[in-house]
Amino acid sequence: MMTHFIVLCFSHYGGMFCTIAFTFALARLLCPSDFGAVATLLFFFDFFNWATEWGWEQGLMANREAPLSRAASTHLWIRIVTGFLPLLVIGLFFPLVVKMIPPHRMTLLSILCLAYFFEKMSLTYRTVLERTYKLKHLAAFEFSANVFSYTCAFIAAIFGLGAMSLVIQRLVEKMTMFFGYLWSSPWKFGIEWDLKIAKASFKTFGIASWSGGILALVAYTSMIPLISSLVGTHQAGLYSRAFSMGTFPIMLTAIFQRLTLPIYAHNQFKPDPIRRVFIKAQSYKFILLVIPQAMLAITSYWWIPIFLGPQWIEVIPVYQALAVYGIVRAFYDDVVPVLTYGFKRPWEIAKNHVVQAVIIVTLGPIAVISMKALGGAIVMSFSMVVVTLIFWRKVFDTIQCRRKDFILQFAIVFLRARRFVRGHKVW
Repeated sequence: MMTHFIVLCFSHYGGMFCTIAFTFALARLLCPSDFGAVATLLFFFDFFNWATEWGWEQGLMANREAPLSRAASTHLWIRIVTGFLPLLVIGLFFPLVVKMIPPHRMTLLSILCLAYFFEKMSLTYRTVLERTYKLKHLAAFEFSANVFSYTCAFIAAIFGLGAMSLVIQRLVEKMTMFFGYLWSSPWKFGIEWDLKIAKASFKTFGIASWSGGILALVAYTSMIPLISSLVGTHQAGLYSRAFSMGTFPIMLTAIFQRLTLPIYAHNQFKPDPIRRVFIKAQSYKFILLVIPQAMLAITSYWWIPIFLGPQWIEVIPVYQALAVYGIVRAFYDDVVPVLTYGFKRPWEIAKNHVVQAVIIVTLGPIAVISMKALGGAIVMSFSMVVVTLIFWRKVFDTIQCRRKDFILQFAIVFLRARRFVRGHKVW
């Protein structure tokens, strides 16, 4: 596990620093309205993510009874259909879409549809690699896709393509990941379709994932179109850029989820091993996350004008508010796989999204109108703090861990992790 952790750290943090460097470069070449325009279009695909999210990845990962080839083939056919839906809807309702989206952005939307198609198909091969614990292959291809796609976007921005540069980055990234996953996956392709497997995934995860998805749509992605509609694309661009910077810690969560998902699925309904892995992950995350993120937020008045340029000074308070969101969500996201894969309780996630959605719907418009992008950032951070406190109480009961025991075990693992970081042998 430690070897995989180190490989994933190099990959994700290498990709993160690459993203940061290219983001700074693109921020100097593009204006906030370019970021806002693309972020607003992406909400269209967030809607389709909700409409077609019926727990298919969770089912492929957690359903160990079905043969991998049959389960993967069924999953791939589902994802081919769902990946084609945005383009189909645009074709069927083209006159209405043209009225809603300016003509000069239709090209951007069409390319994003193609990127979405590759993204959905790649989910099958990514889940197969995670299920078979081929995490090194995942890390290598994701890092390569990140570097290659941002290089293409940077070149496009230099040639003055504006918002198209960001769309090109997304298309190249999704295509590179798809072909990389396909090449390294132990399963390549199949024509089998098993209705029983699809029904089993739907029964266990479907309704809960779909219900939670619509609430997550409100909780995580509705703020950008809300800001865009109420105070303009410039403020939406500021929020979008601040959100990207503030949620960099979630990349660390992705590392731990890659490591822990197969372990939770393998030890289903066994609180003891799940508890040990969960606490260990939190200790490492605390060391690698909290202090660096806090320092970045505190010093943002210095480094944002230098690296992003003076046109982004307005983003500083928005970023500082969302830095709180990023830290708290990194610990929130760890609870989701515990309940979903370890105990098959996806409805708990949906219930928690209800609380977050209510907070955002009731306070979001008022805060955005009064404080623009900063108001949206404050509401998002506040809602995340509330639901994380509720969620952690739930996971403590589920893994049968008292608060005193957690603090004691956390301290022990934290000290071991600290010694490991300093180069001492602890395992």
